[in-house]
Amino acid sequence: MREAVLITGVSSGIGLGMVRRFLSSGYDVIGSVRSADAGRELEKTLGPGFSSVVFDLTDEASIAAAHGPITAALAGRPLAVLVNNAGATEMAPLLRIPLADVRRQFETLVVGQLAVVQQLIRYLSPSDSSRKPGLIVNISSVSGKNPNPFFGVYSASKHALEGLSKTLRIEVQPLGVRVIVIAPDSISTPLWQKQETAHADRYKDAPEHRRLLDLLEYIRGPIAERAMSVEEFVDAFFEVVTMANPKDRYTIKRTKGPGPFGKTKVRAIEED
Repeated sequence: MREAVLITGVSSGIGLGMVRRFLSSGYDVIGSVRSADAGRELEKTLGPGFSSVVFDLTDEASIAAAHGPITAALAGRPLAVLVNNAGATEMAPLLRIPLADVRRQFETLVVGQLAVVQQLIRYLSPSDSSRKPGLIVNISSVSGKNPNPFFGVYSASKHALEGLSKTLRIEVQPLGVRVIVIAPDSISTPLWQKQETAHADRYKDAPEHRRLLDLLEYIRGPIAERAMSVEEFVDAFFEVVTMANPKDRYTIKRTKGPGPFGKTKVRAIEED
């Protein structure tokens, strides 16, 4: 019987890349989207191994309402893997960002991740003792350990997700469920490409405006040039997730090989 995984936020970027990687390796995949139209389009494109569910991380009731479609897609199987991937961010100076935007980002990037775990833990810890408990993978970021100027709310939320993951790991241990964190470095995805001049111009009267524009140029230039492709990230991600006994945390980034002419490669690095 094919194992099943559930990935949140699969409309584009690394979420969609993860779906394709799992499908090509013989898994069935359930992916969350925020509209039924997007889900139907993905089902048509990705084929019969993929099922969509519609929910919004900031709407607990919509996550609960997804139990019916998830149960039907699993057809009696447990979840082998739950990947908390969905997220969003935008640049803003911490001294100027509206507090409503701060709350919205934390609702998406921290509270929403926990809401998904609370609702779906039943599928990861099967009552049948002959079945292996599942794995929770929380997608953090290098910003989960490092400062990220003008993306301070994103950085703070990823720090919070890291702390949440550490505690969750201890609390679900009696269920046999594992929790790991995977923290990507820069990836060429729409999440960062969507940072536009209009975002900076929200703060055109603030003293930080020039620095925001400079950061945009840096994102579009040096950061974009050294960013991993989605496929490179997903290959390293898949290698970790399918290990028999993965460690608690990995950073996935591009590293340079030995010697002055060493080639760069993307790899997962085990970290505390």
